[in-house]
Amino acid sequence: MLPLLIVVTIKDAELEQQSKEFLNVFLKNIQSGTIERIDGDEWRETRYYIEEVSQKRIELGFTASDTAIFIFSSDIDSLLEVIGSVILQR
Repeated sequence: MLPLLIVVTIKDAELEQQSKEFLNVFLKNIQSGTIERIDGDEWRETRYYIEEVSQKRIELGFTASDTAIFIFSSDIDSLLEVIGSVILQR
């Protein structure tokens, strides 16, 4: 017997919106220069956003791995550029 394959999809527009929102909150925190302690109050909005997206994706049937891939595959070039500029300013 073959394993059951479940296909979960998300609309392109929703995926794009989630990506933009995540990048906005994440880059705002990076640009503030508070990269040493992501458990601090400054990162509350980013942590909340990740929790919110994770919950929405669970409700749609995505796995935790699917959500992690979404978070870590966001526009990495933009992230690295901003992180690099923050580090160089120090």
